[in-house]
Amino acid sequence: MARNVLKLADDLELDRGAYELRRSGEALRLSRIPMELLLLLVERRGELVTRNEIVERTTKDFMKKIGYRGILDIGYRYDARDGGYKVLDINPRIGATFRLFVATNGMDVARAAYLDLTGQRVPRSESNEGRKWFVEDRDIVSSMRYFRDRKLNLKQWIASFEGVQESAWFAKDDLLPFFIMCGQFVGTSFSAPQRRR
Repeated sequence: MARNVLKLADDLELDRGAYELRRSGEALRLSRIPMELLLLLVERRGELVTRNEIVERTTKDFMKKIGYRGILDIGYRYDARDGGYKVLDINPRIGATFRLFVATNGMDVARAAYLDLTGQRVPRSESNEGRKWFVEDRDIVSSMRYFRDRKLNLKQWIASFEGVQESAWFAKDDLLPFFIMCGQFVGTSFSAPQRRR
C-alpha cells in the first residue's frame, strides 16, 4: 500500500495523494470542508483538534494559494448547514479586534509586525484558547437586542463577564479612550432616533 494511502477500517481508506476517501475501492463523494477536516484529524491522530486549528489551516492554505504574505484581518462565519466556515471579508491590515488574539506569551500582531519591521526575531507563539475579550459599546448594543428577544437576562449578562481578560476601550492606566467612546456612544444613541424621522 502506498504511503499516501491510509487504511481507516476494513473497507475504508483515505488516499491523501488523490484527495479521496474510498469504501471497498469506490470513491466516496466528500465536499472540501469535510475532506480537509478528515485530513487534519488523520494528520493529528490521537491529539485534540480545535475549530481554531481548522480555520487557521484553511486560512494559511488559502493565502499560500493566492501568494499573500503579511498582516491579515480575515473574518469567517460558521455555517451550521454544512459545518464549514465562510469567508466574510479579507483585509491586508491589522483588524480592530487584534487584541483578541494575544498569544500565551503576550505577543499580538502589532508587536510581531514591529519586531519584524525592525529586524528583530519574532518569537514563536501559541494561540491563547478560550481568551475572553469584549468591545464595550458593541456589547451594550447586542445585549440590548438579546434582552429584547428574551434570549438574555441581567444575571446571564453579568455572568458573561466572568473571565474577561481585556476590553477594547477601558484601561486603568489610560481612561481617555474609554471616556471618548462613552461620549460618542451616548451622542450616537440620542441622535439616532431623530435621524429616523
